[in-house]
Amino acid sequence: MLLNPFKLNIPTSKQIYGPVGIADMVSHIREAWAIDIAAELSDGYDPEGARAVGHEIDVDTSAVIFEDANVTVRAYRTIHGPLENTFAYRFETENRTVVFTGDGGPYHQNIVAAAKEADILVAEAVTEANIEYAPWGATRLRKKRRRSFDTIFSPRC
Repeated sequence: MLLNPFKLNIPTSKQIYGPVGIADMVSHIREAWAIDIAAELSDGYDPEGARAVGHEIDVDTSAVIFEDANVTVRAYRTIHGPLENTFAYRFETENRTVVFTGDGGPYHQNIVAAAKEADILVAEAVTEANIEYAPWGATRLRKKRRRSFDTIFSPRC
């Protein structure tokens, strides 16, 4: 996401919104790819396309985090495993509403709020049929199932 628009010579910087730590993450990714970025710049690519800025958000429940003439973006705090700062994002335009979210660990009312009346919901998900392939949760299938599915509608939410 950071480098492809640059390599395609799209002359705009990327503004990346995410939880606390996103600014450092963006900076470290750019540092890791510094040799590639320098090579692309020497080939004449627009340096603006190489820029990326992380904007940290801290939202209690939900809030608008970006708005312009084309789109309004609202972040909804969710739960994703042991991570403290995870969000679902709702993109509203004049004609469509699209929501992106992780699985919500495994249920969270803010995912429901974000997705209400949306045209499209893109969500990470796991089913009981494929939980055995998940590298997380536990080493034994029975424990993975209990940890992932017995907590649906848990009080954490």
